[in-house]
Amino acid sequence: MSVLLKIISFACLLSIATVNAEQADLESLVGSEIPLFQCASPSGATLTRDGITQLRKLREKANKYCLTCKGDQCIAKQWPEERAQERQLCQSLYCVPARFPTYNLADEIGWQEHAAQVSYKVNRRGRGQLLNYQATENADAMRPYQAEVAESVNAFLKNTRFVALEVDGDTKELVNLSYKLKVPKRK
Repeated sequence: MSVLLKIISFACLLSIATVNAEQADLESLVGSEIPLFQCASPSGATLTRDGITQLRKLREKANKYCLTCKGDQCIAKQWPEERAQERQLCQSLYCVPARFPTYNLADEIGWQEHAAQVSYKVNRRGRGQLLNYQATENADAMRPYQAEVAESVNAFLKNTRFVALEVDGDTKELVNLSYKLKVPKRK
């Protein structure tokens, strides 16, 4: 094979590898190359219709500051500690659910006392979807219940309604959200 053909073959392989790397979705990079964006646990008051309208208007202006998007997916940008106001603004615009289930996961009967990091995304329809449930305290005691816990957390998130994310007229997923869950000791 001539040197020219080898160079052309190498260039083709390199361009294919580059295209494949660029096609990797943002969600697959969350937790490794993309850090989680810390939200508060989804609970509290729900948004009114006026609140949802205001939220959409504010998001139009804040999307370029709070988000990085690629294709149909976006991530919430990280803010350094000294920029706490910007982080709080982004949290209030992208983490607050419009409506959430009336039950609280921390009240689940039979769960062992533990703390966990819940990573999730908000899909294009505005529903939460569990990406990972990682016990951070008392993990050994939780291990036998891992499948049940993940199923319950995923059901809770699916029943949590967020305002669907629109960026430049297109509906997108927000894929790097997380919150901390604390399940207290039962008496």
